[in-house]
Amino acid sequence: MACTGGGPAEIVNLNVGGTKFSTSKHTLIAIPDTFFTSMLSGRINTHKDETGAIFIDRDPELFRTILNYLRNRTISVEGMSPDQISQLKHEAEFYSISPLLRKLSLCTDLHTSGCGDVLFYAYLPPPSVPPHETVPPFKPISTPADRPGNIVRLQDGLPSIPPPRGHVAPPGHSRNSSMDLRRSHSRNSSGEYRLSRPDR
Repeated sequence: MACTGGGPAEIVNLNVGGTKFSTSKHTLIAIPDTFFTSMLSGRINTHKDETGAIFIDRDPELFRTILNYLRNRTISVEGMSPDQISQLKHEAEFYSISPLLRKLSLCTDLHTSGCGDVLFYAYLPPPSVPPHETVPPFKPISTPADRPGNIVRLQDGLPSIPPPRGHVAPPGHSRNSSMDLRRSHSRNSSGEYRLSRPDR
């Protein structure tokens, strides 16, 4: 008989590629929707050997790794070549063990891509200022005196506009003195004009 006893500790005898294995039914059906759940539920036709063990025509060495994964939920591919991982992945596809297939697919990607297709996300903090360097303080930009928008000083009711850059005033002469001369000349010329008019 392939199954002996009853209850969750029921023993299942398997003949995989001529090698005999014995395990519990609970181990085989722990992961749902696999080849083993279909086999033990009768959805898959099975063949038995002369001892009554269920015969599975697959590689016994690869099945040993499959069975250990069903028992422990872990697998180590250390020391395996990419070809061996690919063969084990093919067996996981045959037995429809999805969690194992995902793990082996990731291992295959790591071997074949060399991190080219595998992305790692991390946070990189902004660079800090070295201890021997200091951040210069902020200095406001000073506005030259002849830039437009400056305050204009008023003298005698007239705006005092600074001279253009590079201009040198002649010695002894200023806008105020020129203004005084123009006023004096205007008054004198007007007075002279009034005196020179003939009497009527």
